[in-house]
Amino acid sequence: MLPIIVLCRVYATYLNTTPDTHTHRQQRPLPLDQLYNPDSPAAGLLSLLKFALWQVLWVESPSSECLVAICCST
Repeated sequence: MLPIIVLCRVYATYLNTTPDTHTHRQQRPLPLDQLYNPDSPAAGLLSLLKFALWQVLWVESPSSECLVAICCST
């Protein structure tokens, strides 16, 4: 789970600090079809993040204290 948290924080920081031209026109750091491809909705980074979130919230079912610590540790 820790790698997914680190990926989300780093990617969010990158998106907040770079201009829109990098993400949309130049497709950096990932091409848009690797983030989400409408022809293959089960592939890409967004589906990986959805699956990881599902695992954490429903399958592993962490305690509420752990969930609060993960969500609110900024």
